Amino acid sequence: MRNQYFVLLFLFLFSCDGGKKILPKSTGSVNEIIVVVSDALWEKYPGKAVKEIFAKDYPGLQQSEPIFNIIRIKPSDFTTIFKTHQNIILISENGEEGKKNNFWASPQIVVGLQWNTESDKTQLIEKCKNYAAIFYQNHLQKVTEKFSQSNNTKNNNFGIDVKIPSEYTIVFDSENLFWTTYNPQKSDLIKQILIFRINVNELNFQENLIIKVDSVLEKTLKGKGEDNFVQIEKRFPIEISDNTYRGLWKMENEFMGGPFLMKIYKSKSGNVIVSIGIVFAPGEAKKRFMVEMDALL
Repeated sequence: MRNQYFVLLFLFLFSCDGGKKILPKSTGSVNEIIVVVSDALWEKYPGKAVKEIFAKDYPGLQQSEPIFNIIRIKPSDFTTIFKTHQNIILISENGEEGKKNNFWASPQIVVGLQWNTESDKTQLIEKCKNYAAIFYQNHLQKVTEKFSQSNNTKNNNFGIDVKIPSEYTIVFDSENLFWTTYNPQKSDLIKQILIFRINVNELNFQENLIIKVDSVLEKTLKGKGEDNFVQIEKRFPIEISDNTYRGLWKMENEFMGGPFLMKIYKSKSGNVIVSIGIVFAPGEAKKRFMVEMDALL
């Protein structure tokens, strides 16, 4: 009976337009996803696919931190308290597929996935990847909105839209280099954002890019001694997706390091504009800081 109710709920959700209605404010973290699925499907390929895509490690971090925190709920336990969560995935054998916004609450994303004996594993993985991208972009949008509520300044010297929260302090601002930092009192947390122009030979572009970036970091982000300066950590793989680079940085000749996120933009003049966010947060989880950098840069 419970399964029949779940199928009817699933069909109703994706067959109606919703219309205008007063909705409660959504609950839960934008970093969490409620997955409603039976024991049988959770133990089979759908459960494996969801965990593989949505709960995989955030790229560019030394420690393991999932992109999303998955909260799995049985259909029989999917009560009103869970329906107001802002991120929901419904998996059923007979339901329809699709995405609905603001169904039980607002803001909210509800996704339906179907799996039966005729389903294709490759297609399911691709659907999960597409929906994971939607959830992640929504996460970035929420971070951007949070900072938009403060008095942000935008740096326009480089022709790219980079949002600088008012809590940051501008250290240097010129035609070729913009540098701002956040280092609150009584905290070891340090966040740095740099934007600069460099010339990079197209031959062996990736290798030459890192060399040029290291050169700027060496001159800009220095430690206590002359031989202490920030460099990209070459012993850790740099993960590249489109124009975004993720990896680790280190302080030469000093026990200091952390993650970085870098975006590059090729200008019409042939120069490369680099925006890079560097985080030092000893003893803390790093993903939330890197999501922040991804939203700002």
